[in-house]
Amino acid sequence: MKDGDASVILKNVNIKDTGTYECWIGVKNSGRRKRDAPEPISTIKLRVTETQELKVKPGEDATLQCQSHRGADIEVMKWIRSDLKPDDGFVFYLSPDQINGDYQNSLFQGRVELQDPEMKNGDASVILKNVNINDAGTYECWVAVKYNTRHRKRDAPEPISTIELTVTETQEVKVKPGEDATLQCQSHRGADIEVMKWIRSDLKSDDFVFYLSPDQINGDYQNSLFQGRVELQDPEMKNGDASVILKNVNINDAGTYECWVAVKYNTRHRKRDAPEPISTIELTVTETQEVTVKPGENVTLQCQSHRGADIEVIAWSRTDLKTDGFVFFFRNDGVTRLSESYPGRVELRDPKMKDGDVSVILKNVNINDTGTYECWIKEGNNARRRKRDAEPKLFSTIKLTVTGHTAGNIWEGYVGVVCLLSLLLVAVGGFMVNQMIQRRHRPETTPDSESAEDALNPSSSSSV
Repeated sequence: MKDGDASVILKNVNIKDTGTYECWIGVKNSGRRKRDAPEPISTIKLRVTETQELKVKPGEDATLQCQSHRGADIEVMKWIRSDLKPDDGFVFYLSPDQINGDYQNSLFQGRVELQDPEMKNGDASVILKNVNINDAGTYECWVAVKYNTRHRKRDAPEPISTIELTVTETQEVKVKPGEDATLQCQSHRGADIEVMKWIRSDLKSDDFVFYLSPDQINGDYQNSLFQGRVELQDPEMKNGDASVILKNVNINDAGTYECWVAVKYNTRHRKRDAPEPISTIELTVTETQEVTVKPGENVTLQCQSHRGADIEVIAWSRTDLKTDGFVFFFRNDGVTRLSESYPGRVELRDPKMKDGDVSVILKNVNINDTGTYECWIKEGNNARRRKRDAEPKLFSTIKLTVTGHTAGNIWEGYVGVVCLLSLLLVAVGGFMVNQMIQRRHRPETTPDSESAEDALNPSSSSSV
């Protein structure tokens, strides 16, 4: 403490360290009068201002932290969102005579409340309930405290805390082959997007689904699978819209897509060194395929899970089966079950199920195999995906029709027709022979001759 230096260092400051600090000193008698007690030497008002980053999912509640000076008697408090115009109203407003009232923006009515209604120790935090993707943005907490012996009166509220709220979600999008899929991604409103990249978690290369930077769009950075098939939903990216449209979807497009965004520096946002994840979308390509085969052939029933997925259960069923059996059932602990109608006739096309391929081959089909087949899959949790529901989900539907004849069937039909014709010829010939025999033994008669009855009864003859 050379030269009377009584300064201290407060390490690892956090928002709760905000407050008024006083330095009191009493010195030894050294030519000066002796002080009976320490006296105040310095007063420091420490404000810990920060831009907090808060990420929540749709439907959750978000706590927006704001800490004024401890012991402060808050007189006015207002929460604003940087992209809202002043005339649009506040996220939350408090004054001596009212809370919110006509000052609150309609988007937040009934959804924002104080974390501590008594605002003890200067706690000005609020809870934003039932968050949705449109709530993403930069929130600022402004506070004015009443005059007391510790604090001078403030003429107007001052900024205390800034929070960047990101609403991240894992959306589930289902489309059919040939359709277009819109992959939604919303950055902060008013954000000037500098870099945007869409990736798919299972792609092994560094290529992107879509890439945008100040000097190019896609270029050599785009994966060849997506070239000419992805475009911005809004080319101007108004209000931070980073959504893209994936055109002419096919079954190989199924997977988990992530949207990463970096915005330019401005007065409302700090500059980010690298893009950050904003949105995650699980794209499922479902389809009702129609497959026609002939008896005796083998047929492949197509079904594609998410690439890289940890498959726990596969269940191939047929909608008209009255039993509880499956056409094919697999569980990752080795359990398999089959319907009595399909013993030894169904197998995985790829036993290793690479890239999520859970297609099966149905062998030696017959006309009784006609029906509608469904592929149900349960995927496990992994680092890329949130935990799935407890029940399997429908991934593919196939209408199988078994029609026509094989070569064997045609020969059997030919033999049957020949046999039938032979029997008809025998019957007709027998009838004709029988008629000839009857005519040969029948007596001939003329108009003048006696009838058969008269010949058998001589007494009926007249005398001459």
